[in-house]
Amino acid sequence: MPHVVTRATAPFLSATGALMVHQIPSITDNLIWLAVCTQTGAAAAVDGPEASSVLEYCQRNNIRLSAIFNTHTHPDHIGINRDLAKQHKLRNLRVVGSESRAADIPGITERVREGARVQLGDAAGEVWLTEGHLDGHISFLIDGVLFCGDTLFAGGCGRIFDG
Repeated sequence: MPHVVTRATAPFLSATGALMVHQIPSITDNLIWLAVCTQTGAAAAVDGPEASSVLEYCQRNNIRLSAIFNTHTHPDHIGINRDLAKQHKLRNLRVVGSESRAADIPGITERVREGARVQLGDAAGEVWLTEGHLDGHISFLIDGVLFCGDTLFAGGCGRIFDG
């Protein structure tokens, strides 16, 4: 089955230009967001079901992946962690995720909660607790760009599981 997104949105700059945000289609119905600090080149993939699409994209565009930001622990969001771990590439990355779900996030190095500050290179951000879809679900607001996992969908709110 082909991917539901036939053409990725062109990369765009954040509010102050501190981040370049890329959209990478993955599997058949997922998008992986890649945020790149325009000053330092630090790059974070936000969630993802697998790693190959991100690694190939980074190689094609001369981007060095340095972090994974996980919004929640469903397989299509932490699959990238598992895939990178199998390839022995996760241990060299910063992995940021929810403190309350840390045990479920492969390779987590940085446990965060509501109000925590996060950095991606020179770009500063904040963590929001956005439970509803899943307990412990978090979102990252970095330089005016909201990475909200499955909190919002094109048709409305994300499906409620246990939140």
